[in-house]
Amino acid sequence: MIKQRGYMVNRELLWMPEGVKREGIHVKVCPPVPYGKERQRPSRLWSLHTFCCPDIKPPLTLELKHQESGFLEDEGHDWSIRQEYLFYRSRVSDGGHWLMLEFD
Repeated sequence: MIKQRGYMVNRELLWMPEGVKREGIHVKVCPPVPYGKERQRPSRLWSLHTFCCPDIKPPLTLELKHQESGFLEDEGHDWSIRQEYLFYRSRVSDGGHWLMLEFD
């Protein structure tokens, strides 16, 4: 548990591979990432654009501020979990960086 913004949260990191360009779609599309139905659904998902190397994980204690240390992504518009996969379609990124998942 980590204290963030005055309350305690659990965090996990997830590497999001860079998306690929698909015909008829104007942005790159990231591949679905296996998530598993037994896992808890995140309360929040952050894109950490400054951490773009799969071998260098960001610290779980990173202080998160929208548009500074990362982008707070919108569930439903930027990401969703369906059929045991996490789908990531951010307005501000095409993948190739770490995601921070927060659980209340």
